[in-house]
Amino acid sequence: LDVIEALLEIVEVIPSGRELQRGRLLDVGYGNGSFIREALDRGWDAFGNDVNPTEYERVRRVPLPRPGIEPYRVITFFDSLEHFEVFEPVQGLADFTDWIIVSMPLPPWYFLSAVWKHLRPGEHHFYFRDPRSFEALFSSDRRAARIVYLERPEDAIRGTLPDGLPNIQTIALRCESARDTL
Repeated sequence: LDVIEALLEIVEVIPSGRELQRGRLLDVGYGNGSFIREALDRGWDAFGNDVNPTEYERVRRVPLPRPGIEPYRVITFFDSLEHFEVFEPVQGLADFTDWIIVSMPLPPWYFLSAVWKHLRPGEHHFYFRDPRSFEALFSSDRRAARIVYLERPEDAIRGTLPDGLPNIQTIALRCESARDTL
């Protein structure tokens, strides 16, 4: 499995334990668009949002979700959330989707005091040690984002850190009515 196929498997199967029904998918920080093109090939109605102005074949660029737009089945952040300088644009995204899936570097306990390959001042602005931070970030007054999957499947492909510690964490959050989660 390559990274794109592994990420699509996470999107399509892992969050719910069964294959998700295809629908609208938004990949935030889509890079070269390869994930979107593969999602389109697999039957997703896939879109992308990225600060990079480069246009890529078959990538339909859209703004981040806001009131009045059709919701997404899944919103993904693969190696992109740590690049946001501020989080206001993505706060409360649970209002616009059923699932949010995030893949990003998992900082080791020593990450501020030693050389760590993902420590990139000026490029990576945030790191998350506590996965519950994602629930707080994406939930709103109306809809809650709850972690249902927290693993490191990309480590099997990309490898762990040189000292054997985990490298990339992947979190799937199910978004549902805040009343249903009380």
